[in-house]
Amino acid sequence: MIFVIALYTLLSAVAPFIWVFVPARIIWLSSTGQKNDLLWLLVCAGFLAVLTSFGLAFLKGNFRMRMNNIRYNLIRDLMRISLDMPYQNTLNIKTLENIKLANQSLVSPVMGAGGIILTMQQLFGEILASLGFVWLLSTLSPWMMLILLMVVLGTFALSKKAADREEKAWEESESINMKTEFLFNFVKDPANKKDISLFSLYDLIKSYIQNFIKASQDIEKAVSLKTFTNETAIAGLDLIRDTALFGWLAFLFLQGHIDSSLFFLYSIGSISFVVIAQQCMKDIATIRKEEQRFSTFMNLPHLLGFEEKYEASFNGLDLNNQGLNIEVHHLSFSYPGSEKPALNNLNLNIRSGEKLALVGENGSGKSTLIKLLCRLYRPEKGQILVNGMDIWKIPEEAYRELLSVVFQDAMVFPFSVRENIAMSEQASSALLELALEESELKPIVDSLAKGSETTLLRLLDDEGRDLSGGERQKLFLARALYKKNSRFLILDEPSASLDPLAERALYEHYGKMTEGKTSLFVSHRLASTRFCDHIALLEDGKIQEYGTHDSLIALGGTYANLFEIQAKNYRESMKSKEQS
Repeated sequence: MIFVIALYTLLSAVAPFIWVFVPARIIWLSSTGQKNDLLWLLVCAGFLAVLTSFGLAFLKGNFRMRMNNIRYNLIRDLMRISLDMPYQNTLNIKTLENIKLANQSLVSPVMGAGGIILTMQQLFGEILASLGFVWLLSTLSPWMMLILLMVVLGTFALSKKAADREEKAWEESESINMKTEFLFNFVKDPANKKDISLFSLYDLIKSYIQNFIKASQDIEKAVSLKTFTNETAIAGLDLIRDTALFGWLAFLFLQGHIDSSLFFLYSIGSISFVVIAQQCMKDIATIRKEEQRFSTFMNLPHLLGFEEKYEASFNGLDLNNQGLNIEVHHLSFSYPGSEKPALNNLNLNIRSGEKLALVGENGSGKSTLIKLLCRLYRPEKGQILVNGMDIWKIPEEAYRELLSVVFQDAMVFPFSVRENIAMSEQASSALLELALEESELKPIVDSLAKGSETTLLRLLDDEGRDLSGGERQKLFLARALYKKNSRFLILDEPSASLDPLAERALYEHYGKMTEGKTSLFVSHRLASTRFCDHIALLEDGKIQEYGTHDSLIALGGTYANLFEIQAKNYRESMKSKEQS
């Protein structure tokens, strides 16, 4: 790209002089009657003009393609940075806004990185051409050259002010645009369609969008008015320049100090200098403006707070055939802006190969604890040990290889069944076949025309297959079973949408299929986890009760009361169904 810039600089600096010197020379040759020289000049100048124009167009297109290649790599870098950042950062709205601003500085070819690179290509040619015209005009009058320079600097100051104003307005309106975009996406989401229709939310949503649009328009209107004032001031400077320049040239011509060819040379040369120099100043202001946008991307690693790496001191875990021992010591965690901690000095042990149920009402901290165990959140206090080692001192990839997790909001990806289970482009045929068998998903997959190569959903493939709720649960089970090397199974209420009996059957199936692995089953339905070795009741961010199902019932505490309430509600629900 440096070579392309150098060649473009040379051609773009030469091009304006063709249209200044050649016409002046034509006028002089015509006035002196040198027709042969005039003919040769026209042929050579025409050839040079065509060659220069073709070269500039080719180099500009070539440079733009190279710029896009850089921009695409930067977009991939942003994707990698976003995926590698601590998951906990997703709790920070400002972080998400910074990622979106960084993305916007990359996706547009004329903003941010693209704007800087494209402007840089033409900037050096403008500088070189301006210096050439400075030399030309200095032969006319140093004072006139001084006036022109003052006009150019005045234009630069006004352009810089306008660029700063536009950048500030862009930052102000971007937050509003994000909210507007969210509402548009919310309305378009089919999952929200029924609620919007049933509750007639159209007018309410419309009022929000209109308010956001009005706020954005007010910002744009204010900028437009200031831009008009700015452009008027620049036009005034141009008027002063033209009056002084052409008045001086007319005086010299009428006094006989210059002929018609020199009059053309200096007048067109002066105009060309001002136009090119002013564009040069605007481009410098543009680069400053786009650099401020692009700086959001450049500062992302610092803003996102990447964790320190522990790989150098990691010597591997002491694994045994039974699984992992999990120890949670004095764990505390609070969400941003929340006065009440989600977890408060929590202690818990999960022995190797044990099936532990984590139960509690909504908001008790179950999902928060799961995210801490998965190393998605970093605790404020305390630590989690795996076979005696702090999980934050284990390389991320190595630790996640130990986990097999199914969340309550687990996703089906618009890829093939095989890729949805293996979660990779490459899959072991033997492990895939075994996972399909054990999850009872094989009959469903065998009934599909493309088998495990069938695409799920209809986002990337119009012939994609949608799964029912029960089929999705089997897919998630197959995904968990495919990871044969995992040692710690976590189920975070993946069956919350199922009825109690179906959930209990699903959990027991998970338990049988993952025999020998350290397992954590999370549910707010107490009856679903009776098969577990021990049950831990989480309340207000602490383990309030711990034991087997029978021992907790005998204790007569919170667990026993909740179990009786849920059982009573279930019995009444079943009785009502039978009567209907």
